[in-house]
Amino acid sequence: MFGKLGSSEEFLLETCIGRFKHLRVLLLRQSTFDLLPSSIGNLKYLRNLQLYDCRNLKKLPKSVCKLRNLQCLDLDRCRELEELPADIKNMINLRLLGITTKQQRFSASGIGCLTSLRWLYIGECENLETLFDDIQSLTSLRVLAITSCPKLASLPHGIKNLPALEHLWIVDCERLRLPEG
Repeated sequence: MFGKLGSSEEFLLETCIGRFKHLRVLLLRQSTFDLLPSSIGNLKYLRNLQLYDCRNLKKLPKSVCKLRNLQCLDLDRCRELEELPADIKNMINLRLLGITTKQQRFSASGIGCLTSLRWLYIGECENLETLFDDIQSLTSLRVLAITSCPKLASLPHGIKNLPALEHLWIVDCERLRLPEG
């Protein structure tokens, strides 16, 4: 269930999820597990889930999408993450999302449904060829950062219809061709 998690780490994580039902912040940065326990979905008060640099993390359980109060999900530098859960659209209060994934494209009706999103970081996605087409639905998005996505060829047309966008960073995306104007 936990892959490479040591017995003390496994016990600690299960204890946190099992005993601390009102937990609001869970920092698991640089952990060695490859799968979170599905019981993570029971933390209905969780606001901040930091999985930054969990290099062995391959998959998120579907139950993570039950975390409707979650405001921050950091999956940056999770280089083994195969894909985002299909029901990420249910995380309606998400304001900050950082992603590193092996996906070639993001699913339709996924990230574009996160209308509360204010900060989106997509980085080190070696296989990413295209973003999601419904980006214009992110009307609260203030910061969009895209870094080290070498296969990303274009941005969706709706990117020019983001009324709240204040900062756009695009770094190390060598195939990216920006439209004129």
